[in-house]
Amino acid sequence: MKIFSITSFITPLLSLVLFGLGDKPAPVKAISSNDFLNSIGVNSAISRRGERMDKTIEAIRYTGIRWIRSGYEGGATDEDYQTLHRETGVRFSYGLMSGGTNIAKLLTGGRMLAASGALLAFEGNNEPNNWGVNYKGEQGGKNQSWLAVAKLQADLYKAVKADPTLKQYPVWSISEGGAQTDNVGLQYLQVPAGTNAMMPDGTRYADYATCHNYFSHPSHKGLYDNQTGTLPTRVAFVKSTGYLAIMVKPGAANLPAMPKMS
Repeated sequence: MKIFSITSFITPLLSLVLFGLGDKPAPVKAISSNDFLNSIGVNSAISRRGERMDKTIEAIRYTGIRWIRSGYEGGATDEDYQTLHRETGVRFSYGLMSGGTNIAKLLTGGRMLAASGALLAFEGNNEPNNWGVNYKGEQGGKNQSWLAVAKLQADLYKAVKADPTLKQYPVWSISEGGAQTDNVGLQYLQVPAGTNAMMPDGTRYADYATCHNYFSHPSHKGLYDNQTGTLPTRVAFVKSTGYLAIMVKPGAANLPAMPKMS
């Protein structure tokens, strides 16, 4: 009697199951790693808050990241910015950060960065729901009225666009705009007519919107799949900067239905 090896049956069967029965997957067009690296950025204090310049340079070179979110709040020196840009080619979005209100100081730093080709964009306040502002003697943000935050952002936009050197650079919005406690219009890039916002119709806040949707946070119980892509309940999409996943976080405000931003 002829004896057959069991593998002589299993091998062809597996081949049929794996390759012959199912639909072939559609081809996927490859995306350049260069395009991917151009789409991401990081926060960094560069040489402060326990970070060291040599290690920051090492990390940027290793990851290939081209954009750092920063601002005058961190206290990094002009030379720090210049050194990091010179050694890695990284560029900076430069913002008021947490509670900052000094527009003149922000623009001075922006001109320094622009002169060396290191400026990417300006950014408004960081999370005014967590760090309030005192702008021109008016308190705002957190659980108070956000009118002072709105006035600050509007003045920042006007100051950048009035500067002959800096007007070419985009202005990004505050982060966590959806947390405003009253309808000051910060859910828009420009306040449209008929929205009953506390700021005048036509007030311009930003060229692009930005928001923080943390993929990881100390309050999280663990890692969540697709955290940065999970859509909040109330969401308004805006123009993509090419650098940020853009969405508006649902906040505490009882605002009118948010229309699509433009």
